[in-house]
Amino acid sequence: MYCLLMKAAGQTLSVIANDAKHLGAQIGTTMVLHTWGSAMVQHPNVHCIVPGGGIKNDEQVTFTYKDYRRKGDNRHKTMQLDTDEFIRRFMLHVLPAGFHRIRLYLPRAPPKSN
Repeated sequence: MYCLLMKAAGQTLSVIANDAKHLGAQIGTTMVLHTWGSAMVQHPNVHCIVPGGGIKNDEQVTFTYKDYRRKGDNRHKTMQLDTDEFIRRFMLHVLPAGFHRIRLYLPRAPPKSN
């Protein structure tokens, strides 16, 4: 039964991603099967990590991204790049061995009123 659950989840994601209305590309996923809920009762479910892009025609990579400069519901866009260009851009984000990326957000204090 667990195998059937995992297979159904994977096939559903593939069908939706291949649809031109959504992504129109082949994707890979990482799926984790959970068999018990937090109350320690049997509760089989699948958690999936789904990429925002995929391979189309084995020559181009299609992906969606969020344009934070736009307001409202019109922020998500789709882009297609040649595979070599996508890999080049992706590798710009990979740090050399021994380096660590640190992301830190420190909110500014509100201005003091006089």
